[in-house]
Amino acid sequence: MSTPGTCGSGALSAPWLAEGGGRLDRERPHWRLSPRTAALSAAVLVGLFAGLACAVASGRVADLDALVAGWLAGLRHPLVTVLMQAVTWLGSAAFLVPLGLLTAAWVWSAFPASAALPRRQARHGAWAVLIALSGAWLLNSALKSVFQRARPDLPPLSEAFGYSFPSGHAMVTLAFFAVSSYVVAVTFSTARGGRHTHPAVLAAAAAVVTLLVGLSRIYLGVHFPSDVAAGFAAGAAWALTVIAGFEWLRHGR
Repeated sequence: MSTPGTCGSGALSAPWLAEGGGRLDRERPHWRLSPRTAALSAAVLVGLFAGLACAVASGRVADLDALVAGWLAGLRHPLVTVLMQAVTWLGSAAFLVPLGLLTAAWVWSAFPASAALPRRQARHGAWAVLIALSGAWLLNSALKSVFQRARPDLPPLSEAFGYSFPSGHAMVTLAFFAVSSYVVAVTFSTARGGRHTHPAVLAAAAAVVTLLVGLSRIYLGVHFPSDVAAGFAAGAAWALTVIAGFEWLRHGR
């Protein structure tokens, strides 16, 4: 039998495997979210998104949008533009769809068939990753069709289609990386009996990529700052909704 922390036959090996694969981490680590906490947090973020939408509709953020967008436009430089175009690609379907499929496939096969319960729960995680990604795109399309905000007047440095509010790149990137990093952290935690996991590293990496993608959308002139802020709020709300469902399926509490 494989030793803890090693891989055997494409699946994670862990302390609970020696007990027949029936024991899971009975105590939820401090960083794990309960379904109730995740759902309540999602509701708060929905309220934040609604407030941003009202501010945009009333024009209260127009001056701030113009100020920030104009300041970033003044920083434009060929090298920075190339960098930002590369960063914004990280929030595109061309990058996120393959990454999402690979992540879901890894989580799906993380445990051997003999570990029936953790294997079933890992499959819930794989579905959570795919639902977070596809659902964020569908929700963003629906929200854009409701608000129908035109894109900025600045000369764009990247192609963008459709309406502006909320930012699809910001919303989808946050939802995907938040759920993926959470599910991957839970998978490792389960495999290692709740020990030797570093969810903060995954969370920090996800946050950095997401923030850079949002910044790139403003720099490239395809979104207002309020579009990106609203995209982050909506994406976080959707991510927490998916996490709430994931945790409920795992533990029912």
